[in-house]
Amino acid sequence: MEEFLHLLIIIVGQRHEPGVGKITREENLTREVIHQLCISPMAHSELIRGLQDCGQLELGSGDFEAVLKEVADFKRGNATKGNYELKANRLSEYNQFYYHYSKADQCKSEEYVIKRRKLNDDDPKAQLWSEPILNRALHLITLACYEQERESNFEFYSKCQKFELEKLINQLHLNTPSKAETCKELLAYVIKLYNKFNETNEQLNSSTITTTQETSDLTKRAQRKRKDLAAQKRAKIIAQMTKLQKNFIEKKYSIMFG
Repeated sequence: MEEFLHLLIIIVGQRHEPGVGKITREENLTREVIHQLCISPMAHSELIRGLQDCGQLELGSGDFEAVLKEVADFKRGNATKGNYELKANRLSEYNQFYYHYSKADQCKSEEYVIKRRKLNDDDPKAQLWSEPILNRALHLITLACYEQERESNFEFYSKCQKFELEKLINQLHLNTPSKAETCKELLAYVIKLYNKFNETNEQLNSSTITTTQETSDLTKRAQRKRKDLAAQKRAKIIAQMTKLQKNFIEKKYSIMFG
């Protein structure tokens, strides 16, 4: 079954052949050189021998030298010998199921590429953090979460929202780099603490909305009561004035007509 699935991967995914996929012979040679150098750094003669074994040097040495210069750097080991090492920006083109790999080649290439990616000094982002740095950062976040829980006016949660910390830690948890595997449990704990803040914040917002609504209802009732009292007062005054007018008219009529 394993060999059958491997064959399916080759049939479906390996279209880097002139006449099969939209690719030139030079591009095909480039891909072959890249995957030879993903096994390990190689001497010039060793690389040529590997390419000849899989029939990829039909274009001649001139094309090969141009391709080699494009994808590899020469690292001199001593005064008489050196090896070609794949450039860091070409590691992303590696395919562990490359159809010219034997099982031994596949295992060697996986180990070599993982090692290169871990020690990739050409990637500026890789220099910005490491497992100890991440571990300390998560520990500080944990302490800040404890402080936020103890002091409601600490404002750590609001700062997290501003810088979208929740989004960042969830992305890191879903795609944890291999060098951060030891921090995965601590990362999950930080997410748990942050979710607790979310729940508390939602409850506070709900309580605030309810309180605001109750306050609004009380205000409206008080306004209606004041209006009712004012209307009653006006009605009383009008009734008194009406009574006075009636008494005045009756008195005047009595005087005039005896």
